[in-house]
Amino acid sequence: MSNSQLIGKKVYLSSVLEESLEQLRSWRNDHTIKQYTREHREITPMMQKKWYEGQVNNNNKQVHFEIRTVNNSTLIGHCVLTNIHWTYRTAEFGIYIGDKAGRGFGWGTEALKLLLTYGFDVLNLNKVWGEVYDDNPALKIFEKLGFKQECIMKQARFMHGKYCDIFVIGMLKGEWGELDE
Repeated sequence: MSNSQLIGKKVYLSSVLEESLEQLRSWRNDHTIKQYTREHREITPMMQKKWYEGQVNNNNKQVHFEIRTVNNSTLIGHCVLTNIHWTYRTAEFGIYIGDKAGRGFGWGTEALKLLLTYGFDVLNLNKVWGEVYDDNPALKIFEKLGFKQECIMKQARFMHGKYCDIFVIGMLKGEWGELDE
């Protein structure tokens, strides 16, 4: 699948550019995004550069994409297939819309559909899974797309002075095919 096939009606996925690193870092340090990620530290420019060089460019177990709008190519977020296990054909997904003005338009949903299509059709993955914190409103979107809860890790994360659950969700290639028809 070429990059031209990673184009939806509203957004497209493209390679992460070095000139986008500062914007992506700024979004990852924003509390509204950070609260739903595993990284709790402030990401420094040096950490971001190391991530780009080591994870984005030189790691065959991860595929990172920028999320950009179709109408004007504005960078609005990031998505990834990570922890790719080539033998088991599984990967974990991650996604965020960093541009607050870009939330609520279905851009993240469309980007995730493009990412799943890429994972299942191009990488030939059998399963895509993720961890979602119990206070993340995106859980409903993921379930609407066909992800199913596989387990709940009770009180597995401490945030904002309280423990919260982590939902492990997953989707099989056949389930995506059924939904996609």
